[in-house]
Amino acid sequence: MIDDANALAACLAYSAADLKTYSAEPQWVDTSGNKYSIASCPVQPGFFEAAYSELVRPVWDEEPYLVDMIGAARAQAAVQLVDGNTVDDEGMPLPFSASPMKLLAVMGEEPLAIIARAGVSRIPVSEEELL
Repeated sequence: MIDDANALAACLAYSAADLKTYSAEPQWVDTSGNKYSIASCPVQPGFFEAAYSELVRPVWDEEPYLVDMIGAARAQAAVQLVDGNTVDDEGMPLPFSASPMKLLAVMGEEPLAIIARAGVSRIPVSEEELL
């Protein structure tokens, strides 16, 4: 789903650089062992509405096309938008979780807290990998 998510990111953002929004090497994992790539960034007003709108090829994407529009549509169909600030009647945050079948997009102010609430954590890196 990473390539499809990058194609969607390119449709919703500004340039070919957005084709690398999500890392090809997932660095996050849930308790079931599913691996995830995560992007955290400020978005323009209307981003969440645009995520569900009809996709159009970005104006900068000229032949030979870089954006896989079919892949972008697959990613769009998998989008699950969540307002991370929403609470229930008792003031408790509403639950949400990451899923390998969904492209979770959460609006909120505390990215690391939102990532933890989604049930994923950083994949540990060995000392050898750091060298």
